[in-house]
Amino acid sequence: MRKYLLSVLMVLLMVTFSACGPNNNDETNKNNEANKDNETAKSDESLDIGEKMAELGFAEFEVEIDYADDKEYKADIEKRANGDYKVEVEDELTNTFLKGQDAFDHLYPILQKLEINPDSTKEEVISTVLDVFGLEENYVEFEVDIVFSDGTKLEYEDE
Repeated sequence: MRKYLLSVLMVLLMVTFSACGPNNNDETNKNNEANKDNETAKSDESLDIGEKMAELGFAEFEVEIDYADDKEYKADIEKRANGDYKVEVEDELTNTFLKGQDAFDHLYPILQKLEINPDSTKEEVISTVLDVFGLEENYVEFEVDIVFSDGTKLEYEDE
């Protein structure tokens, strides 16, 4: 009888321990949900950036201004082939370096003030960009590339 009870007890213990063991499916499901949330957030950010760029009348925007002492100001909003946006601000004058949504959140209010159209002259563009971005006129090299929502491109360089 003792052997029988001991056998039953062993079987019950094995069933109990196997039922309480780690369930990798729960962890996998949590990871999958987190990845989906990240992908959705990235997609939402790109949609938000795309909508705001359309409101501004721009598809892409890039300005690169070089100053003495190897200092540079660079702001870039580039639409990738997959529809996402690559956004960066590299401001060596104030040691501000931003990427992604943070960079766009920094640039958007500035770009709202930027009154440039495809017919703007080189002098108007340079003056407006420097003014709106709060940058000095004593640059060594100035370059701006803008693609408007209608596909029109504006490119100016000055040294």
